[in-house]
Amino acid sequence: MKLLAVCSAALLLAGAAAAKEHRCAADARAQALKFLPAFYAQTGGELAPEEGEPKEGQAPGVMNWALDETVTALPEAADGTAEVLEVNGFVYKATFRMRFLYLKDVTDSCVLVGEEILAQ
Repeated sequence: MKLLAVCSAALLLAGAAAAKEHRCAADARAQALKFLPAFYAQTGGELAPEEGEPKEGQAPGVMNWALDETVTALPEAADGTAEVLEVNGFVYKATFRMRFLYLKDVTDSCVLVGEEILAQ
């Protein structure tokens, strides 16, 4: 009985820790809003100016896109100086994993030091 109570308490604490958002999550999503359209434009494609459903009167070659609401914290960079956050973006049938590297800092500032995009 005590073991069950201890396991339940551990699960509740783990859930509460997982629910806490990374301090730079909002900034990572804001960066992704700019990064995905800029990347897609370099490949010769054209994305709609805003994420979401097609708008009335939208040109036929313009692709719609969306971002995942969740921002995932990944393991730190190998040298331990940067925290890595990942945001998924979607264009038609493709998924783009965007990773943003933030300087590991003792303050609450979010200093972006790198970004990468991986197409799946």
